[in-house]
Amino acid sequence: MSRIHTSFSGRLGRFASFNVAQHLWLAAVSLVATPVLYHRLGDAAYGILSVVNLVAAQLSILEFGFGHATIRRLAQSRATQDVVEMSRTLATSSWVFLATALVGSGVIFFGADVLAERYFQIPPESLETGKVALRIGAAFFATSIFGTFASSAWQGLQRFGYLNLVSGVGATLQVVGSLILVLLGYDVLHVLWWTVCLGVATLLLHLWWLRREVPQVHPFGRPDRRAFGEMARFGFLLMLAGLFTQVFLSGGALVLGHFVLVGALPFFTVPFGLYQRLNRMGYGLAAALYPLIAEMDGLDDRASLRRVFVSGTRTLLFAGLAAMAPAVLLAAPFLTLWMGSDFAAQGGFVLELLFVTFALSLATTASVELARGTGRAEWLVAYTAVLAAVSLGGVALLAPRMGAGGAAVAFLVAQALGSAFLLVRVGGRACLDLLSVRFLVLLVAACAGVWWALDVSPGFAFRLGAAALLGIVLAVAGVTWGLTDAERAVLKRMVRRP
Repeated sequence: MSRIHTSFSGRLGRFASFNVAQHLWLAAVSLVATPVLYHRLGDAAYGILSVVNLVAAQLSILEFGFGHATIRRLAQSRATQDVVEMSRTLATSSWVFLATALVGSGVIFFGADVLAERYFQIPPESLETGKVALRIGAAFFATSIFGTFASSAWQGLQRFGYLNLVSGVGATLQVVGSLILVLLGYDVLHVLWWTVCLGVATLLLHLWWLRREVPQVHPFGRPDRRAFGEMARFGFLLMLAGLFTQVFLSGGALVLGHFVLVGALPFFTVPFGLYQRLNRMGYGLAAALYPLIAEMDGLDDRASLRRVFVSGTRTLLFAGLAAMAPAVLLAAPFLTLWMGSDFAAQGGFVLELLFVTFALSLATTASVELARGTGRAEWLVAYTAVLAAVSLGGVALLAPRMGAGGAAVAFLVAQALGSAFLLVRVGGRACLDLLSVRFLVLLVAACAGVWWALDVSPGFAFRLGAAALLGIVLAVAGVTWGLTDAERAVLKRMVRRP
């Protein structure tokens, strides 16, 4: 048992470290590129780019949860070294993703005129550009959905190093290439075509490397009826969860796009892009947790599963508190330096709320992966249904009056209610261990510190000093006072390179 747990923390630590480093790098690249893209393209063209990404993300639910089902089934087959079952899983999954790519691309291509003319508020002078961009978005969707298939395969096989390398280099090339294009005077359509071409090249690399690294596993072939049935039963519930997740993540912005001019959409989507960058760091941890939890479930290691919930959730609670409390203080000054004072006046409040939302989302990471990895997909359906219903209803209610700020409020309320539900559902009585007096003391101290600093001075230097002090105090107190000796030992194993 001890050997399994040590191996678990070691693998998770290596992947989490690489993932955090990768996303820190991508965040730095994005920080440089985003204001240039926004100001060079113009608010309407940048809004159209956001629309294409939102529509493609919303239609990704058409894969019916087979990405999650592929990871879980591959991880379990890997645990038993069943090469035949791994090949059947990949062959079956590849046909499902092919069908998804065809259907989704068709919907976007043939629905481009209706979306541009009747749903989104695109200015007349940009209407034709919007229609063409959406048609290119059909190809963008196909490449991204096959990218999801490749990512699921590598996660299930637990080849995290390769996945980090390719995804990191690909994302860097996408941003840098887009930046070069706009600096040379090209428009949003050329940026989209560059993204499509890069997606095709990355997919070909995935297929070549998969054949090279695991030649005994065949990703293409005849689909297996038994594998399809098992994956569909598990995947259907996760498909519902994925549908609700996409409604939560991009549905709110789509609803917002109906109420505000497309040029005002970036006041939400740009801060939301930062939120998603943070969320991907959390997902990087989850990407390692999920197949490892599936292994534990296959070995019926209940003691380790309970430790994942209690220790993992408690650690993430303290991490979110220590990181996001200072971030709230710096949200508006950061946007002023990054995007300009006019943009910050509209988007600063949005970013503050999204930082708080991320802290809540991070705390549920262990619960989400426990539900997925142990096959309790119905818990995720209920959790994501809460997120979707509250956020969508909230945006429809608040956006007409509050614009982007109303969408952010709805997003935060939805995450708070959803996180509370899932923690209680997965943890049961163990949740009482999370609400310790020590955590509540640090939570009150963090809220008081943020409130005081926001009230005393709007100056950047003061906010920076207060944020640094608050972050250091919360981090040190969380590690030395909030965590147990065993949890600190696990953290040391995770950050120490074996």
